[in-house]
Amino acid sequence: MIAGTTMLVAVGAQDRHYDARILDTPEEAVARLDRYEAQFGNAERTTVVPGPDQFFSNGPDLLKALKGWARDHGRLFHIHSSEEPNTTKWFKETYGSTPIEYADSIGVLDEQTVVAHQVNNTEHDLDILKERGVKVVHNPLGKYLPYPTLPSQHHPRQRHAPRARDARPWHPRRHLYRWFRVRRLPEHHFRGSRRQPVLPWPPR
Repeated sequence: MIAGTTMLVAVGAQDRHYDARILDTPEEAVARLDRYEAQFGNAERTTVVPGPDQFFSNGPDLLKALKGWARDHGRLFHIHSSEEPNTTKWFKETYGSTPIEYADSIGVLDEQTVVAHQVNNTEHDLDILKERGVKVVHNPLGKYLPYPTLPSQHHPRQRHAPRARDARPWHPRRHLYRWFRVRRLPEHHFRGSRRQPVLPWPPR
């Protein structure tokens, strides 16, 4: 029996604060999307979407070009945002705005935009996310590390923003820390073994 799983092929891009060997121009990034669309666009249950790395590693011209491609093709636009507190703080100090404020200023936020993580928010960020209808995808256990900040007053669920999350239930930070402290991952997991640990959920 076929499960009927669908796949989004998020095609990456970056043009700053990244390895110089793989920096893109807007033209190169759009051309890559076109190549992937030609190669995979007709595959069953498969959709190609722009998936630039993060707001800090993509300048305005590149993001506008990728969002324009998404709008022209009727596709989602996927990007990571406000994932780590220190990076988010650095971005604000360097560019004078939060990643979400920056994205809003260049017109790439709308109902077809999906931001991953987005766990370091200001009140203004949450207002923007709600007003633009941006979708937020949480993964509190990404990379098997709890996010250092999950304050309830700065969480999109407080504003009823559209969101998805890891299949496992969301728990407050204290439960995540307790879970990781008590149930450490076996050493083989970090050596690339295919044996994946089966960890109990939810934490007790």
